[in-house]
This record gives sequence, C-alpha cells and structure tokens, in this order.
Amino acid sequence: MSEKKLKKCYRLPPCPPYDVEGTESWLSDMARDGWLLAEDGLFLGVATFEKSVPVEMTYRLTVAENGTSMWGENNGDPDADEIEHSAMYGWEYIAKRGDFHVYRSAKPMLRELNTDPEVQAIALKELKKRQRGSWLEWIFWIVYFIVRYAKSRIFTTMLYAKTWFMLLAFGVLLWFLINSIVRAVHYRKLRNKLQEQGRLDSGKNWRSGAAKYHIGRFTRYVLVIALVMIFMVNISSTVLGENEIPISEFSEEPPFATIADFAEGEYELQNYGSWGNNVIHWSDWLAPECWRWHEIAKVRTENGTLDGGLYIDYYETAAPWIANIIAKEYYKVARWDKDFEIFEAELPEGNFAACYYDEIHIPTMILQRGNVVINVSFIQYGEGYVMSFEEWTAIVGEYLGK
Repeated sequence: MSEKKLKKCYRLPPCPPYDVEGTESWLSDMARDGWLLAEDGLFLGVATFEKSVPVEMTYRLTVAENGTSMWGENNGDPDADEIEHSAMYGWEYIAKRGDFHVYRSAKPMLRELNTDPEVQAIALKELKKRQRGSWLEWIFWIVYFIVRYAKSRIFTTMLYAKTWFMLLAFGVLLWFLINSIVRAVHYRKLRNKLQEQGRLDSGKNWRSGAAKYHIGRFTRYVLVIALVMIFMVNISSTVLGENEIPISEFSEEPPFATIADFAEGEYELQNYGSWGNNVIHWSDWLAPECWRWHEIAKVRTENGTLDGGLYIDYYETAAPWIANIIAKEYYKVARWDKDFEIFEAELPEGNFAACYYDEIHIPTMILQRGNVVINVSFIQYGEGYVMSFEEWTAIVGEYLGK
C-alpha cells in the first residue's frame, strides 16, 4: 500500500447526528488512535480522517442556529466572527454534521466553547422546536398524500400501485417520522441533562449502540433506494404503456361482459392506434384479480350497428368488505366532479349499486356483489343500434361474479 493511501481513512459514524455525546466521544477516541477528522470531513454520512500521531483531542458540537445546509446562509458554516471568537479560546472549526458545527482543540484544561449551561439548554430547546416542526411536516405530507393525492381512493390507489409497494412507502415515511420524533426527544433529554448537571457526558460509550445504528442506517438506505428504483420503473412502465396489452393480442377470457357480449352479430375492433383497445391485468394482495379494460368496437346486428367505447375497472377482492369500500370510493370521487349527475335507472341487484353521468357525460355504473366490484362506462357512437342503459347494465350484471 502506498504512503498516500495510508494518510487517510474513511469511517461511517457509529451514532446518529443528533447524538452529541456519542459523536464527541467517537472523534476523541479516533484521535487517540492517531486519526484526526479532516477539514469538512463529514459529508454524505461518511467521515474522512487524516493520519496523525496519537493525540488527546477534544471535540465539541455546537448548535448551528441557521442550520448546516450547503444552500443555507454562509454555506452552512459558522460566520467568520463565531470562528474567530472560538479560535481566541483555542477551538478550531473543522466540520458540520446534522444540526451541529464541530470544533476541536488539543489544548488541555481549555475554556469550554459554551460556558453557560443555560445558554446551551436554550439552544437545544430551539433545536427541539425545529425538529418538532420537522416531524409535523412529515405528518402533514403523509396526511396530504392520503387526502389529496389518493383523492380518497386509498384502496384503488393501493391496488394499482401494488399494496406491498404502498405499505413499504408508508413504512419508510413512518420511519422518517419516528426518527424525527426520536431526535426531538433526544434533544430534550440533552437539555434536561444540561440544566440538571451543567454539562454533557463527553466520555460516552459510543460502541454499545454502533451495530444497531449501522444496521438501521443500512436498512433505511436500502429501502429508500429500492423505493426510488421501483417508483421510476413503474412510472416508466406507465408512461411507455408497457403494462398495456392490445385486446387483439390478449388470449385470456375476461370475467366480465364486453361489447362482444352486448349483441349478436359481426364483431370488429375499431383501430385507434394505442389510444384504445388495450387491457391491463394484474394481481394484488387485496385483490387477486384486477382488470382495466378499454375497448372500442362495433357489432353489426340485424337491427343496425352497435358502435361504442367500453371502459371497465374490475376487481375480485380478497373479501367482500374490500369490494364494498372500493365501490364507495369510486362513487365518492365521482361525486366530487362538478359535472357529476345522477339519473334514474333500474340497476342490477348488488350489495352496492349506483349510476351517474361522468365529467364528459358518459353513463357509468358502479356495481358491487360479494367480493366483486366493477366500475363500467359505455359510450355509444352514431345513430345505429343504440342500447338503453338498462339493457347493457343488465348484461354486465348477468356476467358479474360468474
């Protein structure tokens, strides 16, 4: 190994950024082993050390009042006056980590950076408030996602995005929320310790929780990276239509009525490129059978040509109560549209049944029967053979659950 490579080493911190006592103790122990933290040596969760002779080095973390973000004030570093004032008492600013600035000194019996415990306690109190705002922000975004993004279609959103993926994403969000709360609680304990004994424990045993911290950190990174990769793949598949299969190439028999079942005669798919005539078929924990069916076709009958577009969302769920919730979610979302309009019609029997005109005035029916639910819209073109709403919905009802 070359001399140059021996001059530096890289370590993963053994404790979280908010563990002031653990971080100070770890850095001091590294100095006793002949490794000094490099200037700006804490970056992206990795610490860079430079080779030195073993030395008694004292490290201290002080609250960064304006944060440590590189996009923040003064690039996240202390201002020049603070650095100069600290240097007067033998403290050298070296790096930043989390919500703190890191100082060090090799001088024995030197004056502490913050001599007034009450001042330090106030700084930690403000930091605790900042962290409380952080976890409140996490709660806001979780609630916002459920209420706004999912638009009260929590179950249907989970089915389309895959329940396991949604639970994993929610679990990661919850993990970050809990971490923010733990951080705020830790700052409160530090503040109480300062008020009670006037100092923090700079000789803390940081090794005891190092393995647990590394495992948790590694797991969190893996989960986040996996979520991002899966999300990007799903977005790419959706945009490129990779999950869609042309109906003309689809060999499975759908478990619901299609335009071909509405009337007897010569059936023909209408060619509109990739805009219509496609199907997505998938499975989920909550619903083993999930279908999205977009069909544009015509049937030449003795009474004329039936010409129209059929749009179906169909689910066979793991339990009837799930199907009932999905049916009511579809209806609730439909009612939010300003062009929503209920009309009178005779509907097939079911645990839940509703009909309405959607935002572009297409007649739509929601029907739930047992563990099966279907949301179906049928728009008819031209003035050929026109089926009444009751006719085609009765056929849909006959096929449902067969």
